[in-house]
Parts: sequence; structure tokens; C-alpha cells
Amino acid sequence: ASDVSASDPVRYRDLPTGPPAPTGDPLIDEVRAIKYELSARFDHDVERLGAHLKAVQEDIAQREPQRIIRQPRQER
Repeated sequence: ASDVSASDPVRYRDLPTGPPAPTGDPLIDEVRAIKYELSARFDHDVERLGAHLKAVQEDIAQREPQRIIRQPRQER
């Protein structure tokens, strides 16, 4: 959990100002463009994106339990 509130302007100072600049490597450029587009769908808000991905994961778990990838148990 972050100690910075969602309304804190400092939190948003590093938001992308536009699509990433080309690197010269087509694969890297394509991955970065897709990442930027996905982030933009959620207004570059990591918490909104995370909530969406969690909902998708839960939906898949209910509809297709055989697709669940279980994480190894954490040692204490």
C-alpha cells in the first residue's frame, strides 16, 4: 500500500505525456505501444488497471477453473 493519496498531484507527475518514443527495435516499439494503449484505457491509473486485471482473473477462475495457474506456497 502506498502512503500517497490518490488525489496527491505528486503521484501523477510521472504520467506519460504521449506514446513512447521509437527505439529502433520494432519488437520493443510494438510492446511499448501496446503497453501505452492498455495503460491509456485506464487513464494511466495502476490501481484501476490492477482492479480490472483482478476481475478478469476471477472471471476466468469461475468459468474455466482448469486454466488457473496456482502460485507455489510461500515458505514461512
